[in-house]
Formats: sequence, structure tokens, C-alpha cells
Amino acid sequence: MNNFTNSFGKQQVNIKFKLSDSKSRINVTFWDAFAENFCHAMSEDLEEPLILIIASAKISSWRDQIDVCNYSPTKFYLNYDHHSVQQLRKMLKEPNFTKHKFSTRRKIFKTCTVEEIKKMGVEGIEEELICKANVKCVDETSNWNYGVCISCYNVVEIEEGNNICKKCPRTVPHPNMKFNISVVVSDGTGEIQVLIKDREIRSLLGIDFESIQEKDKNFPKLLKTIQGKDYTFKLWIKEDNINGKDKVYDAIDIFLGFELDEEMVEEQETFTDKEPMTGEISQFNNM
Repeated sequence: MNNFTNSFGKQQVNIKFKLSDSKSRINVTFWDAFAENFCHAMSEDLEEPLILIIASAKISSWRDQIDVCNYSPTKFYLNYDHHSVQQLRKMLKEPNFTKHKFSTRRKIFKTCTVEEIKKMGVEGIEEELICKANVKCVDETSNWNYGVCISCYNVVEIEEGNNICKKCPRTVPHPNMKFNISVVVSDGTGEIQVLIKDREIRSLLGIDFESIQEKDKNFPKLLKTIQGKDYTFKLWIKEDNINGKDKVYDAIDIFLGFELDEEMVEEQETFTDKEPMTGEISQFNNM
């Protein structure tokens, strides 16, 4: 981290580094308190290689080089607990990951019944698949929300009425609140429990936590409106789902109705036997 005095006599700090996805690199500069928070997060005992997500950054170009820096809305996530990060870490173990370029092709996800999902073997670990099912009921007894630290985005714990971030560590008076809805879905072949997280709820219902009225804080009526309807789920299959340790499946996308197969198709990067690429494995991804 660098310290210097600007032309107005104000003391400033910054940190500069490069991010690479094995195909190209970009320059990143973080400034002032944001840079200090990033350095603090980097001082933790983190799994390597580090996977960094930068959200809502300022992008500029100078002499054909892309530069990324922070401004008011910018957030960073280090080794974020998300299925895309887990996929990327799995890809990093491939021996040819840094030696080959990528091509892009269309990927159509496999559609499975509930019964097929429950019988799935180890070949299904860390796979994404489609399940078309009816939301039989919304679980109002489970925790439907949680808070994350506004600095490191770690889930806060409630101790003696206070929101505590164990990673920072510090008290977080006003954490960012997220949705976390548990539902039971059925398709005629069986039923499973599915967890619908914050991004999926916001996308499906067009709401965020701040729009919830105080009178609904026990369990918002709006969240119950998904009950009894048909949805197309994209599920992320965890190892614990396969070995029976976790009976709850994570929904990483959700659409109303059953006629949305085309929307579940996405671009998929695959290895090709092109000329080798070199570079560090500092990774980034967009959410």
C-alpha cells in the first residue's frame, strides 16, 4: 500500500495490483479507506488461489489498457461463498487451465425430476440442473433473512442483541440484510426442500429487504405469494446433497412457469487447444 500527499496537501493511500483470468490482465487501484479495508481483508488466512469479485467499480481506459478503481458503490468479495466461485476453483485444478485459451459455446442444462435429483450419485456434485416444480409451501418457521457485514460481507452473528462480525471483528450496527427463503417443492415424483436466496428473490418478486414494511418483519406476506405456483428452478448440487448431510438444495435461479427453457441457456467457457497463455492466477468474476 502506498502513501502520498496530493496537490491539495491531503494525505492519501492506494494499493495497485493486477487481476488475471488467464486470458488477459487488468490494472486495479483501490483508494483510501477502501484500500485499507482491502488490505485488512487480505491479511486474513485465506484459501489460495485468491478469487476476487469486484462489484460496481469504475472502469476507464488509458493507452489501450483497462483500469479499474473504486468509487462510492464499489464492493469487493474475497473467496466469496457462491457457486460460481466454487466452479472457478474447480476449474483451477485442471492441469490445462492456464495453458489454453477458451472458446464460448451454448450450454443447455439437464432437466431432472425431483426423484432423479434425490437419486443422483457423485457424478452430480457441483452440477447445475433444471427442475420444474410447484412450490408446495413456504417455511415460515425458518430464518427468512440474515445480515452481512458492510465491510467484509461476512455473515454477522447476533450476540446479546448486537450484530457481530467475527471476521473483522467488530459490532455492525446496521448490517446489509438479505433474503433467505426455504420452500418445499413438488413435481409429482416427490418433494425436496429448496433454499431461495437474496438475488433470486429480488429478481423474482422485484423487491429488496428495505421495501419490507415493519409490520411484516415477522414473515412478510409478499414472500408467501410464491406458494402454490409453478416455477422452473436452476439448482446447484452440493457434495453434502449427494452424501445425505444436507437435504436442502440451493436455487441459483428461478423463473415463474415451465416454458422458459431458452432463458436457462447460457454461455459456457470451454477449453480449446489453442496457443498457450501465461500469467498469474489472480481471478475475478462478475456477479
